[in-house]
Formats: sequence, structure tokens, C-alpha cells
Amino acid sequence: KAVGGLYTDARAQDELKRLLEHLSPQSLLPIQLLRHPSANAFVLPTDKIYLHTGLLLRVANETELAALVAHELAHVSLGHLDNLDPSADLLDRRSVEAEVAADARAIEIMRRAGYCPRSASTFFERLIRERQATNAPTRFARTHPNLEARVSHWRQAACAEGQTRPPHATS
Repeated sequence: KAVGGLYTDARAQDELKRLLEHLSPQSLLPIQLLRHPSANAFVLPTDKIYLHTGLLLRVANETELAALVAHELAHVSLGHLDNLDPSADLLDRRSVEAEVAADARAIEIMRRAGYCPRSASTFFERLIRERQATNAPTRFARTHPNLEARVSHWRQAACAEGQTRPPHATS
């Protein structure tokens, strides 16, 4: 499959729009899918959330995807995009502290939307197994908490009584 450019599958876009509206009904941020095999998501000062198609192939369920989208929404709500140098490399704009804060806010966003944030730790566990299997270093090591710390943080997130899946999911 081709790498680069927008992935414009209407069904996928509709599902992402529904997920975004569920996480943050007041949000006007569009989500764009980019053709790329990596498990990456990011938000730019252009006020768009970008997801790589490789990320969609790695999430096992809606809760995991919701955690990743909520994390990007958190960067916006925390003001992490304000006053950024647009000429700087994207990774140079981030800090481990900002990523930890975005994870914490993402957990709040998920709880408000009825998701159990603890369930999202399985995504990071899969990334750890993938990294171990390929023995590949992560390019986000200098700007993101290590994956093991993220698994621990998301596992510790408390879930509300009966909060184990999206409220609109069917049995």
C-alpha cells in the first residue's frame, strides 16, 4: 500500500468523527488519516488531529483508539500548541512532562465520555511487545515517557462502576 498523503475512506472518517464527538462534543477539531505504517498520532497548531493508518491497524478496540484521540485532544486543551515555533521539528516541541500531562488529561476525557481508561493500557503493552520483537528503538524516547511507565499510568486509572466499554457499544 502507498505511503504518504491522506487516507480518505469515508467510513473510517465517519467513525472517527463519531468518536471525536463522543469524547469532546464541543470540539471542532477534524481528524485526518495519513497513509503511514507507524503507530503514531499527533496534533499540529493547524488544529487538526492526524492519525497514521498504521495506528488504526494496531488498536484492538474503540477504547484504545479513544485513548489516543483523547491524548491529542488533551494537548490542545492544555495549551501545548500555543506559542510553538513552527519551524522546529515536531519532536523538539514536546517534552516528557507535556506528554505525561496529556495522558492524565486524556484519562479525564475518557472518564467523562464513559470509557474505562484502564483498558487502554493494552495498546501500550502491544507496542512494547512489537518493539521487543523487532528490537527497534523508539524515535519518541526523548520526548515521551517510556512505554512501561505509560502502561503503569494507564493501568492505575480508576474506572467508574460498570465502566468497561463505550456506553453506545452493544453486547
